[in-house]
Amino acid sequence: MARPLRIEQNRKRTVFPLHKTLEEFDYRIQTTISKQEINNLLDFGFIDNRENVVFIGPPGAGKTHLAIGIGLKTIDAGYKVYFNTALGLIEALELAELEGELKKENPSTDQVRRPDH
Repeated sequence: MARPLRIEQNRKRTVFPLHKTLEEFDYRIQTTISKQEINNLLDFGFIDNRENVVFIGPPGAGKTHLAIGIGLKTIDAGYKVYFNTALGLIEALELAELEGELKKENPSTDQVRRPDH
C-alpha cells in the first residue's frame, strides 16, 4: 500500500543519520528498556502533551536506533519530526548564541498540530 504524499515528503524532510526500525531493535541485548515501554510511546501522547523523549546511555546502547524507529512511526502517524543528537543541539545553540539569535522564538516549535486523520 502506497503512503500518502505528505508522509513521503515528511520522511524526506527529516534527516536521520541511518535507517533503523523498531522491528529491527533487539530487546534481548538491551535489557534496560522493554518493548512494552517503547510501544507505550507509540500512542504519541507525549507529543500531544508537549513532552520530550530523551534516551541517555553509553555509546552502542541503542539510543539512536530507538529514536529513529520512533521517529519513523511518528511520521507514519502523520506528525512532522525533527531529529537531532545532543551534540547537534549543543552546536546549534552555540551558533545561535554567537549570531545573537538564541533568544528569538522558533515558530516551527511554537505550536504542535495533530495530524489529520
